[in-house]
Amino acid sequence: MAVAGGSDEYARERARQAKERERRRKAAEADAKRQAREEKAAYEAARAQEAVDKTSVTEHDVEQLAGLLRAAVLDGRPLSFDGLRQRFVPAAFAPPKSRTKPVPLPRWGEYEPEPPRGWLGALGFGRRSYDAEVEAARKRFDEALRDHAREEHKRVGKLDAAQARHDERNQQEAARIEEWNAGIEARRVAYQEREVEAVEWFIDQVLAASAYPHGFPKAHQVSYQADTGDLLVEIDLPLEDVIPAARAYRYVKTRDEITPVPRPEKERHELYASVLAQAALRTVHELFAADTDGVVRSVALNGHVALTLVAARQACWRAAGLVAMAIET
Repeated sequence: MAVAGGSDEYARERARQAKERERRRKAAEADAKRQAREEKAAYEAARAQEAVDKTSVTEHDVEQLAGLLRAAVLDGRPLSFDGLRQRFVPAAFAPPKSRTKPVPLPRWGEYEPEPPRGWLGALGFGRRSYDAEVEAARKRFDEALRDHAREEHKRVGKLDAAQARHDERNQQEAARIEEWNAGIEARRVAYQEREVEAVEWFIDQVLAASAYPHGFPKAHQVSYQADTGDLLVEIDLPLEDVIPAARAYRYVKTRDEITPVPRPEKERHELYASVLAQAALRTVHELFAADTDGVVRSVALNGHVALTLVAARQACWRAAGLVAMAIET
């Protein structure tokens, strides 16, 4: 009977352990599935946010394009000769710390030998040996002082040389800026006297300082007629691909793809025509705003688009004739 009872107890324990293992297996599977769901949800949320971010970038780009003229008229500050002047700010001297801090002097205590101790020392025994050790220590100490003096002399010399080089660089930069500012003042006078080179140089600076969104060409040419005050300006205009082809982006879970929502062709054409017209009007505005001396009497602006002839004509038609124009005061 005892054996049979023991067998029953063993069987029940085996069954309990098997049941516990099954419970743990199911719990582990449930945890794995839950973790997988959470990871998938986090991944999909990240991808969806990526689509939102790309949409935000596109909207920002379009906003910049739509406000080209407004940004220059309301927020822009016209370039001036004063704005072209440079200000000298001397650079601070910052040598390595190893050259600014003197090396500590040798201390006699680091060289002094231990004097005899105990009753033998009190009676004078070992005095001769001690005196010899002291004499040898003094020689080492004196040599250490001389070495320190030599190293300190080198350190100070290197520090002085670095200071001299630093001062020379500051003087050179100050001289360069002084020469630059003198050149600016000379160009200002020449500009006011309508000298062609000075006027064309300043107009180049104005056009170069105009900040446009990414994708805009910066090439330009200017020609000034001193007798009439007429200014001819030729600028390169962007291609139509400066307009974002997508209006927005969305995340498609089933394909795990971020797909663009196309911008309607009509909208792209209208925005591109607006960009061309704004760029033309903005250029003319910036030139007249910068010309505080009234040197420029009229501006003839030609805008060039690097397209085929047919496409260029279409772009000009869409811009309503504002890309190539002459504006007179």
